[in-house]
Amino acid sequence: MLGNGQGKQRMTRSIGTRKKLTWRLLFVSAGEVTLAEHAASVGKRTRGGAEVRLLNIDADAGAGMGLFENLHGAASPDIFAHELKNAGLRFYGVPFREFLQLLVQNTESIRKLILGAQNAIQECVPPDAPGEVRRAAERFGVIGAAGELATKWGLTGWAKNEAIDVMKRVCGEWLQNRGTSGASDAETGVRQVRSFIQTHPSRFENVEAVGLNDKSLPIRERAGFVRFNRNTRKAQEYLVFPEVFRRELCAGCSHRLVLKELEARGYLKRTPPDMTEKPYIRVLGRSLRMYCIRAAILEGDE
Repeated sequence: MLGNGQGKQRMTRSIGTRKKLTWRLLFVSAGEVTLAEHAASVGKRTRGGAEVRLLNIDADAGAGMGLFENLHGAASPDIFAHELKNAGLRFYGVPFREFLQLLVQNTESIRKLILGAQNAIQECVPPDAPGEVRRAAERFGVIGAAGELATKWGLTGWAKNEAIDVMKRVCGEWLQNRGTSGASDAETGVRQVRSFIQTHPSRFENVEAVGLNDKSLPIRERAGFVRFNRNTRKAQEYLVFPEVFRRELCAGCSHRLVLKELEARGYLKRTPPDMTEKPYIRVLGRSLRMYCIRAAILEGDE
């Protein structure tokens, strides 16, 4: 509900419609599992848009001191953490109230600063990045702008542009941990296709052996066929039944989105304008339309 920005529709005692509460928040959670891991624990998966609402940032500054880069004279990270906690319990709220007071008095003048901060963060994002990545960068930009304003008003003691520089770094780390600068849902779909082929090779019958009276074990729950390179004897293409592709390989994903991503990465062989092919299969001829996925998809995990 925090991320969706609105509460549930409620009724009044007179059976009228109560005004729905709405908000726009940036919030922090100190959870030990990511949103995706939390959903996976009950067999669910998250969408790319949901992950943008709650950005996953590793609580490790990379300096060998956990969350911290500088202990400011403390003997250890643990001691410094306790010093921060004790200080936070004694002194809190005063800088934020001052910040809000100055903020509401200068709303028009700070718009350019916020846009400038967001544009600076966007420089860390690839030019062809999808909307969800750019929305995440905008959020980092808002945080950076708030830090710069607080510094400008004498509330932090930080150097100029320090907040922006930190947000650039955090945005870059978020993008690296995300694993792709593309659409999260498309990346998930490609990984699922790769995982299915890797873990179920026995469900693909050698296309050259179809119709032959050999003594090999029967193919159980056949997902399609595999075509081998005659010279190297390595798998070259996987021919997948459309229904199996949609129901199993793309479970929980839009199969159209996955097909477009496979084609963009050069993993899909097709006969335009269709996304399928009609391969020749002994006994069956060219009667089947199938998705043809190149074996190159197995060579690496981008």
